[in-house]
Amino acid sequence: PGYGGAGTEFAPGNPPSEPIVLQMPATGRLTARLLHLGQPLTRGVTFSAYLGKPGDTYQWNTAAQLPVDDDGWARFPHVALGGSLNVLARVGSASVDQSVDTPPGVGQEVRVELTTADLFVLTGRLFGPDGKPLTDATVSANFDMDIRSGGGQIETDSQGRFVWLTTKGYKETTRITHLVFSKSLAR
Repeated sequence: PGYGGAGTEFAPGNPPSEPIVLQMPATGRLTARLLHLGQPLTRGVTFSAYLGKPGDTYQWNTAAQLPVDDDGWARFPHVALGGSLNVLARVGSASVDQSVDTPPGVGQEVRVELTTADLFVLTGRLFGPDGKPLTDATVSANFDMDIRSGGGQIETDSQGRFVWLTTKGYKETTRITHLVFSKSLAR
């Protein structure tokens, strides 16, 4: 159990005849949120927590993703004690990764606030063909920039506003050469 637990060995083709009892180790909690200009992002943000080196794409791609609540916090209710984890926020085509110490004691909580400071940020409002804001919508976005190309989805709020984030990569500035937002219309 926990980070350094010995575990129990058995041959998968010959499992024990008696039930295996798994006991959850003592845990604490981890909560995380992503801030843009000091305000939590609440739409389209997911968080993962994983062991290993920061930026280990295999680990972060296999770690469970938790959405944020309406207040912008992702809540990990059971985190092993006395180690460190990497906390990863994903939104748009961007990610922010930070290593944090886990709670030192049972029932304690560690709060982590990541920021968009190291990301390219595009904000705006989307309007439909009728000139009205696309409210509470999920919209596909495809882009080409000097540093990268990609796509993903954005979510608009009740006024059609959105925040689109992308990783800077190796440059401090970039130029958008192509940007397309598209929304499938219900038939």
